[in-house]
Amino acid sequence: MNASSAVLVSRDSQSYALTAPALAGKKHGPVLLTPSTSVSSAVQAELKRVLKPGATVYLVGGTSILSSAVASKVSALGFTPKRLAGTSRYSTSVAVAKSITSAPEYVFLATGTDYHSALAAASAAGSLGTGGKAVVVLNDGNTLTSSVKSYLNGLDPDETYMIPVGASAKYALTHTSFSKWPSRYTYYPVTASTNEGTAAALAAMWWRAPSSAALAYTDSWRGGATAGAAMNVFGPLLWTDVSALSADTRSYLVKGAANLGGLAVFGGTGSVSTAALNSAGAAISANSSQWTYMPDYNGLAPQASSFSSATVGGPAAGAPAARPGTAPRPVTAPDLAPLSSRHQQ
Repeated sequence: MNASSAVLVSRDSQSYALTAPALAGKKHGPVLLTPSTSVSSAVQAELKRVLKPGATVYLVGGTSILSSAVASKVSALGFTPKRLAGTSRYSTSVAVAKSITSAPEYVFLATGTDYHSALAAASAAGSLGTGGKAVVVLNDGNTLTSSVKSYLNGLDPDETYMIPVGASAKYALTHTSFSKWPSRYTYYPVTASTNEGTAAALAAMWWRAPSSAALAYTDSWRGGATAGAAMNVFGPLLWTDVSALSADTRSYLVKGAANLGGLAVFGGTGSVSTAALNSAGAAISANSSQWTYMPDYNGLAPQASSFSSATVGGPAAGAPAARPGTAPRPVTAPDLAPLSSRHQQ
């Protein structure tokens, strides 16, 4: 990867990693997880590998999240640290949003008390790439903090698509009074009964025939943050249980099988079991035996691939699954019309 920048988040603080994939997509760089008080040797090596000297490295969160020692080390490595921070995860999400664009076309709102919806939304926002104008800000349960409310109040819902992702985000948006907004406005809620279903619904709305997708363990925010940023312009972030492919995710994969040329699975069998992997491979294939897996451990390109079946053989433990194909880079084409809702303040 030849990145233009990188985004550092604390591996010990999920709350400040939630919007990082959106920033990474805009700034053309990876999201890297490091301890709160140091830059790990692995992250140092990766920064040197993907960045040119002097490149910007974004630090998400204040010094209690990523200490001044982290910024100093980034400088010592020959890069330019830039901290994006507020006094909380909520005001920090606003700082990240403002760094992405001063005039957003799409604003996703997702809860800051859980990572599933926010990371899926951030992955979608980042998919627009360096020219994108999509951001993610966080609601605090069923309410909006003053920083997020002020940020949203400064936007025009007639010119910006307001997309709450998840039930609490929808509630927080529609139960907040915005003095600068019209008395009636349009918004576009994305909700489902499960985290996996919400991510799948968002993917179905945001992407037009993606050629690939990311699959991450539903109980791992670190895997989700990494997956969302790694895929970015290539496809959506989806969630699964460790032991079996989640039903909502499988349904999405089956419906998109004609276009999906690959599926990147993040984590070993402790995150996504061989059974779940087999199900995912079968879901994007013509039948259960016509899919290919390619192990890609530690960033090493696979030397060979082999055909596998869900019942005979199967992929090596923890290996990513993919189906042969060289489909062109997918196009984001948000289909918002079916979600259009009107609200009276």
